[in-house]
Amino acid sequence: MKIRYFLLLITIALLTAGCSEKSDVKFVEGKHYIVSKIHQPAANPQIIKFVSFACPACRKIEEVLADYKPSDDVTYERFQVRFGNASYDQLMRAYSTLRVLNIHDKLAEQLFVAIQDERTFLGDRHSLAIWVAKHLPEVNMEVVKNAYLHEKTAELVAMYYAAEQKYKITSIPTIWVNGNILLNLKNLEGETNEEKELFLRDLLDHLTG
Repeated sequence: MKIRYFLLLITIALLTAGCSEKSDVKFVEGKHYIVSKIHQPAANPQIIKFVSFACPACRKIEEVLADYKPSDDVTYERFQVRFGNASYDQLMRAYSTLRVLNIHDKLAEQLFVAIQDERTFLGDRHSLAIWVAKHLPEVNMEVVKNAYLHEKTAELVAMYYAAEQKYKITSIPTIWVNGNILLNLKNLEGETNEEKELFLRDLLDHLTG
């Protein structure tokens, strides 16, 4: 009887130790992120944010990650989606133009304001050139107009759309890491928004580290 009791205590101790060990795990696959069985991992670490500048939730995630800087070996990109929507098509072309000119990050915050608060029309190259000149006077308007029609911009548009189809993006914001890891943004840990924001940053560093 004593032996059976002793074995029972050992079993309980082992089970308790196992639970304690699991509780120390900060990032849990299946809860905080999902590893895709369909997509192959990228050759190099990367973070891709699928967003639209017309999306309020996307604006929030951009604000949360505004000063987030991954390590130098991590590709960190923002992809504008289209969802088959004509206005989103225009935004994709406008953002691709800014990306080709490498002024996309400088104007990201202002672009959210222009689309969501000011309802600015940026659906043609003339309107986009005027808007860019307003915020970055040093950028020549003709340069913006030419970039709008450049083949590199068309290639970016095609790439963004292909990525949207590849990852079957149906809601935004959506973040994919390393080509095959989907973040569950609804399950970020923390009692406050600040704690959740810190958790997200730590999760990104963990997955790309």
